[in-house]
Amino acid sequence: MHPDNWLRLRLYPVANKLGIEFHPTFQVLRRSFSTHGKKEAHPTEMQAQLGHSDIRTTLDIYTQITDPEVPEW
Repeated sequence: MHPDNWLRLRLYPVANKLGIEFHPTFQVLRRSFSTHGKKEAHPTEMQAQLGHSDIRTTLDIYTQITDPEVPEW
């Protein structure tokens, strides 16, 4: 299945049911994976999962700092 069709047919309906007001993209999924994974995995494991050749890409670009006021689901 083409990635655009997968997003439209699989991911967007789930996002709508969850009340997410925007359409998530693969980039959003990768950044979320990296940000949430920093609590669970070593940065080099996250680097390998995301396929980055440089750890700085994983830590500086993909991993975001979460505001303590953001609710955890």
